[in-house]
Amino acid sequence: MHNVRYVVSTLWKLTIVTVCVCLIFQPLSIKAQEKQHVLVVLPSNNEQAEVHQHLLDMLIGHFTTNITFKKSEDVQANDVKDTSYIFYYGAVKEKLPSSFIELINESPQQLVVIGYNAEQLMPDSNFKTIAGDTSFTSILYNQSEYDVEQQEFVMVQDDQNVNILVEAVNEQGTVPLFTQKGRAWYYASANLFSSSSNILSEVLHEVFEVDHQDSRQAYLRLEDIHPGVDAKKLERIGEFLKEENIPYLASISPVYINPETEEIYTLSDTPDVVKVLQGMQENGASFVLHGYADQYGEEETGSGFEFWDKEANKPLEEHKKTAYSGTESFIKHATLREKLEAGIQELVDYKLLPIAFEAPHYAMSQQGYETIAEYFSTYVGQVQLSDKDWRMMTEAPVQTKPKFLHGMTLLPETIRYVRYDEPDSITEMQEKMEDMQIVRDGVIGGFYHPFMGIEQLKKLVQEMQDIPGVTWLDVKEGNHSVHMEDYTIQTDQQGVKLIPASPDKNDETSEEASFLPTFRMTVAHLGWIGLGFTLTGLVVFISFYRADRGIRPE
Repeated sequence: MHNVRYVVSTLWKLTIVTVCVCLIFQPLSIKAQEKQHVLVVLPSNNEQAEVHQHLLDMLIGHFTTNITFKKSEDVQANDVKDTSYIFYYGAVKEKLPSSFIELINESPQQLVVIGYNAEQLMPDSNFKTIAGDTSFTSILYNQSEYDVEQQEFVMVQDDQNVNILVEAVNEQGTVPLFTQKGRAWYYASANLFSSSSNILSEVLHEVFEVDHQDSRQAYLRLEDIHPGVDAKKLERIGEFLKEENIPYLASISPVYINPETEEIYTLSDTPDVVKVLQGMQENGASFVLHGYADQYGEEETGSGFEFWDKEANKPLEEHKKTAYSGTESFIKHATLREKLEAGIQELVDYKLLPIAFEAPHYAMSQQGYETIAEYFSTYVGQVQLSDKDWRMMTEAPVQTKPKFLHGMTLLPETIRYVRYDEPDSITEMQEKMEDMQIVRDGVIGGFYHPFMGIEQLKKLVQEMQDIPGVTWLDVKEGNHSVHMEDYTIQTDQQGVKLIPASPDKNDETSEEASFLPTFRMTVAHLGWIGLGFTLTGLVVFISFYRADRGIRPE
């Protein structure tokens, strides 16, 4: 009997060890971000459905990438069945289909209603409209008051049995803004632009029951760097940020065009700029590809659009690939894909390794995002929400991975920039920093033009460093990559690496980059095989033991 217990004990310990090995080394094919399935329903009569869908996509994309979008008239039982959460965004008033209301009433999932039409989906709650001034400019949350840009109420929940998470302050006093009753949550505004998005983003942590770290991250981006910049000014700024031990981003366009003189400069024409950029990269800078020439038509680099027809307010018509007679011809007629590849390659030729992309003036078509995502894993700045109007753009208050970016992570710009003709714009940026305080894991990101010199930059840095609990975001420490046919640019804890697609066996960098994932996968497979053998052995042993004792199945 002692031997039997020993064998059983040994097998049991082996099983535990094997499972632990599997859990440690098994690649996480199902990320936490993908577990929750969310159904988002929009009004059927919504002319701005694309814009509203993308707004909510950015907010929910911080918590899950498993999102389905439907119009209220198209929702079927199968759409609801496998969801964890149902969001209804009442951006406009509508009479909801009875079939949709019935599905919602019968479903056990968490329900989040935003804006109009809540009374149709939440029959057990009382709603009322507010008489008089329906706007508010501050909120109460967690016993603290926050100023917000003026917003309008839709209606409010007038019910003694609700849990009030956020209150809005207006001339009448306090009014419920975000409430919960049972499985239903209600947000009494239809505005999802900043700074309303800050409030909603924060409270969604409660909805999804995700306790993200309460640590606000700040990043600074140096904007519009190109072969025409003043290398000495740029170098001095890089030295200052190094002295302050601040990691930062630098957005680079590898070509500079001066339409007044018809001069075109590339990195090969400005070795002093290249040398400064290489030094910045060694001392903490992370590079962002900011278009190819950052201009379109007759505008100077840094002043115009590149991938959007501003005059017609529509996406640029893509030219067919053709042979180009020179740099000028390429700039005028190359496709987005060709410019992405040329821009990446020209930086890499000078050992400058970009890890993200930023569209000039943030103007980009929805198809353009899909093309960019084939190369870049990370997008920086604001995003355009519609192909109908480039001015319809915004940002999320947090890092997010919305579906319309096709797998790219958005690193948002949330506090804008120092305007060279308005020194007081730093005060406006400070107000936006304060707005961001409500978001527990918000990103406080802004940019600065190096041609302005260093004094205004010092003021901005000081304001950002004074944010309570802020930490500087070192983008290189995240998981970012750029994919070309012949190589991949990849970040890790040691920095940024260039990994050839067909690595030479003598390339230590490539071997190091590929060894750990291969090792982990191998051990994981061996672990599962070992677990199978262990369980099989345990079953066989128990069968023999039962047979030896004369135990037979009934």
